[in-house]
Amino acid sequence: MTFLDIVNEALFDRFSEARRASLKRYVNARYGRVWAQEPWTFKRIAVTTSVAANVSSVSMATLGLQRIEGVWRVQSGRNYNMNPDRPEDFFIWVNASGGTPYDFTVYGDSLRLDKSPSSTTSFVVLGEKAFTELVADADVPLIPAEFHMMLVHGAASEGLRMENDPTWQGFEQDYQAYMNDLKAGYLTAVRNYGDSYPAWVPSRW
Repeated sequence: MTFLDIVNEALFDRFSEARRASLKRYVNARYGRVWAQEPWTFKRIAVTTSVAANVSSVSMATLGLQRIEGVWRVQSGRNYNMNPDRPEDFFIWVNASGGTPYDFTVYGDSLRLDKSPSSTTSFVVLGEKAFTELVADADVPLIPAEFHMMLVHGAASEGLRMENDPTWQGFEQDYQAYMNDLKAGYLTAVRNYGDSYPAWVPSRW
């Protein structure tokens, strides 16, 4: 569903056309809350970026990430794990003269390397996509398509509650049901026997 589709569905015959701008804000409010609530699998991406010689930082905006979970230095066709440091510890290891970076941190709005590479170097950065509001009519939410309707229910709940319309509770219940299903399906993409315990029982002990 596009942003326009979602707003139209929320508007339907519940609100006047004069409330369209408000409904757009309600849709984005719920979209932002969904995005921020959990480490959803659909937020996690790996980005490959190149850092030029004598450069030791990359902006998070350039990476399109809001959180970083891991960084690997690409060298001779292999990925080498880099050590994450807290900002207050990181500056102990900073080496302005450059060389091969081994540590990283996130400071302000930048990914910082402990050393400036002596030549252009590629890095693989694993993290969570940065949240972006829906603005244009053709914008599509980055949550799974089967859950786009939850934004309709969330926006309708917000709008009806503002008008003291008691039917908001039904829309809120539907929104929460969607949220529970989203948690069941998109909190991890890796499952093992332990995830099924105690439902899973081996046939032989």
